[in-house]
Amino acid sequence: QDYSGEQESDEDSDDAATPNPIFEAAKVAKDVIDALMERASTPTQHMKKRRKRKYLRTVQTTGGPTPQSIDYAVKTCLKLDGENEEAGIAMAKEMLDDYAERPYIGVALDETTALLKEAEAAMLAKKEAEAAAAAAENETEGDEESTEEK
Repeated sequence: QDYSGEQESDEDSDDAATPNPIFEAAKVAKDVIDALMERASTPTQHMKKRRKRKYLRTVQTTGGPTPQSIDYAVKTCLKLDGENEEAGIAMAKEMLDDYAERPYIGVALDETTALLKEAEAAMLAKKEAEAAAAAAENETEGDEESTEEK
């Protein structure tokens, strides 16, 4: 999934769009968790004997991310706000879903899942409030037009 974290810049400015530093940190956190999840898998399962021995000699550890590292990465993703809020929640949800698919690595902290659910609920409430405000605005515009016609 492509997450675009670049802020919109004015056409008048000569500077290129500068990336949001919090978004960049969230992307790095997601990349680190993805690398740890990949490392926790069993890549030697499909290797030939010689390659497998060489790989196992060089690998330091095969452990995946700890529940605390998942918690830190999710919190980093949820720090995003504004235009990137939805992308941050999507990244956090994807990390937790990947982690839940592999129970042999560990189980995410209850606080982490609760934090994600709260963020999703807040975003949904925000969207509903915006939709209601837009509907109310359209309704008032319609009332003003009908009074002008009379």
